[in-house]
Amino acid sequence: MLSIFRSFIAICVLFSLSLATLAQSKGFDTGRMDTSTEACNDFYQYANGNWLKTTKIPAEYPSWGSFTIVYENNQNVLKKVVETAAKTTNAAKGSDTQLVGDYYASCMNEDALEKAGIEPIKPFLPRPPRSRASRSCRSRSR
Repeated sequence: MLSIFRSFIAICVLFSLSLATLAQSKGFDTGRMDTSTEACNDFYQYANGNWLKTTKIPAEYPSWGSFTIVYENNQNVLKKVVETAAKTTNAAKGSDTQLVGDYYASCMNEDALEKAGIEPIKPFLPRPPRSRASRSCRSRSR
């Protein structure tokens, strides 16, 4: 129960850090507007004109918008948080930093993951059901 609580706290810390980063950014950027267009004639061009003219869609994305930018910024912040936690060697045992850092480092250690294979999860895998044919064969052989 305590480990679930600590995991929940770690996730909350990560979430609050991402919110703090968003709070520092601009809420509404008027620089994306095309004020040379009359709002009553073409509101879409008025509201988005400069954004449409200046924004390039990155090659790895089918579309690009403000929500994608927010998502990417959050991913970058979270990556820095977990990488910093993983590099922190003097975190107090059981602290959020130590738990997040250890968890991230264990997930990123591909050599150890490949070496372990499915052994760590074998106890959680269901056993294949016994077939009826094998039971009937055993009863006939007696």
